[in-house]
Amino acid sequence: MSLLFSPEPEQLEKLFPFFFVLDRKLQILRKGESLKKISGDEIYFKEHFSFVRPSLGIKYEFESIQRFQEQVFLLRILGIEKKIELKGQFIYDKQNDLLYFWGSPYIKSEKDFENTGLQIKDFAIFDWNISYLQVNNFLRIEQEDKEKLKYQFERQKNFYELLFDHIPMDVAILNSDLKYIFINRSAIKNAEIRNWVRGKTYLDYARYRNLDLDIASEREQNFRKIIDNGEEFFYEDTYFKGTEQEKTIYRNMLPYTSHSGEKYILAYGIDITMVRKASEEIFNKNRELNKLNLELDGLVYSVTHDIRSPLHAVLGLIDVIEREEQLNAQTEEYVSLIRSSISRLDETINLIFDYSKNARTELQSSEIDLEELIQKSYDHNIKELKNNVRLILNQNNPFKFYSDPQRVLIILNSLISNALMFSRTNVDAFVEISFRVDKDYCEIEIADNGEGIQAKHYDLIFEMFYRGSKKSIGSGLGLFICKEAVEKLKGSLTFTSYPNVGSNFIVKLPNDLCSHEKEIHSY
Repeated sequence: MSLLFSPEPEQLEKLFPFFFVLDRKLQILRKGESLKKISGDEIYFKEHFSFVRPSLGIKYEFESIQRFQEQVFLLRILGIEKKIELKGQFIYDKQNDLLYFWGSPYIKSEKDFENTGLQIKDFAIFDWNISYLQVNNFLRIEQEDKEKLKYQFERQKNFYELLFDHIPMDVAILNSDLKYIFINRSAIKNAEIRNWVRGKTYLDYARYRNLDLDIASEREQNFRKIIDNGEEFFYEDTYFKGTEQEKTIYRNMLPYTSHSGEKYILAYGIDITMVRKASEEIFNKNRELNKLNLELDGLVYSVTHDIRSPLHAVLGLIDVIEREEQLNAQTEEYVSLIRSSISRLDETINLIFDYSKNARTELQSSEIDLEELIQKSYDHNIKELKNNVRLILNQNNPFKFYSDPQRVLIILNSLISNALMFSRTNVDAFVEISFRVDKDYCEIEIADNGEGIQAKHYDLIFEMFYRGSKKSIGSGLGLFICKEAVEKLKGSLTFTSYPNVGSNFIVKLPNDLCSHEKEIHSY
C-alpha cells in the first residue's frame, strides 16, 4: 500500500508520536518526539532496530521492507537499557520515495507500560469526534466551492480512512438510519465483507454471519436510543468462548451531531482480553491470599493464646518454687535461668502478636495521653529488665494528639526497651524522652547514653531477626515491628548513634486532630 500524498510532520507527530521516516539508504530522516525520549536523538535504523516480526525473509533493505509492508512489524529497539518493542506498519510514500513507520510501543500489561518510562501524554490520543468532524466539514461547503476543494477533500478523506484502517482498534460510523457508512480493516479484515457491510445495518450483518438475531435486534434498539436521545451505549463481545483463542472486545457507541444537524453514531472497539485475563488472575491470587491470611490468623491465635497459657502456668510454678526456703544457690540459679528463658519466649510471642495486629487490623484513631503511655511503657520494661535507668520526660503539647494507641504503644515499647536493655553500668544511665505536638504532627525523641550502635549495623537494625549486639537477649523483631508500625501510621523514623555515647531515635507521626474536629462539628 502506498500513500497518496505526503503527510505533514505536524500531523504525523500528533497521530503517531513514535513515527520515523526512512530513505532508500535506510537513514532516518525524521522521528517523533516520543520515540526520541526512549531512543535518544542519535539513532540509526540498522544499528538500533531488530526485526522481531517478520523475521524470516526480511532484510535491512528498502525494497525488502517495502515487500513486507502489508504485514504488521514488531521492531525491538537496541542499545537502550529497557526492552521496548514498537508494533506498527511501514507505508510507502510513492511521491517522495520514502517509507513511513506508523506504530507505538507494544504493551501487553501495566508492567510493560511502566517499563517504557513514558507517560500517557507521550502516546497518541485518537479523538473520533474531532477526526470525523474534520472530514464532515467539507460536506458543509457551499456548492460553488466544492469543485475547488474536491481534491483537498479527497486527500484528507483518504488520509483519515487510511489512518483508521491501520490503528489497532475497531472503528465504525453509522448514520441516522443505523447503516454503516464506514468500518475499518481492524473491525472486519475481509475486504469483500467490509465493502458489503457499508450501507447495511447491524441486523443485516447478523443475518449474514448467522449471529443471534434476538441479541442483534436488542442492540439495534439501543442504537436507535443513541440517535433519538443522545445516549451512550457500550457492550462486550466474546469470540471463541471456552477455547484458547477466546477474545473479548469492549465496544462503545457514542452519539455525534454535525453542524448541519445530521446525527451519527461513532463506534469503537478495544481488545480487553489481556486485561480480563489479568483481572481473573489477580482475583484468583487474592482468593488464595485471603485463604493464606485466614490460616496465618489461626496460627497466630494458636501461638499467642494456646502456647502462652502453659508458659504462664510454668511461671506460676516457678513463683511457688522460689518461695521455698530450702533452695540452695545452684537451684536458685537454675530457677532464675528458667524464668528468664520463659520470659524471653513470652516477649517473643508478644512481638509476634504485635506484628500480626499491626499488619491486619485497621487504624483506630483516638486521643492519646502521651505522658501516660510513655510512663506505662517505661514501668513495664524497667520491671522486666530490672535495670536502674532514670527516666527524663520533656513535653510540649499545646495540641491534642490523635492516632492509633496500640500502634503508638508498640513503637514506644520497642524504643524504650532497647534504651533500657543497652544501658551502661559504669555511667549514670538515663533515657530521655521528649515529645512535641502541633496540629499536624507529633514528634517523639528517645535519647539514651547507652552503648550505642556501630556504623556497620546502621543498615541492618530494622531487619527481621537481626541482633547487632551480644548483649541483646531479644528475638530481633522489636525494631522491625517498630518500623512497620511507623509506616502503617504514615510516619517516619530516623536515628543517630555513636558507640559508648548513646543513641537518639526520632519518630514523627501525623496528628489525626483535623479528622476528629470534623467529627465533632458534624454533630
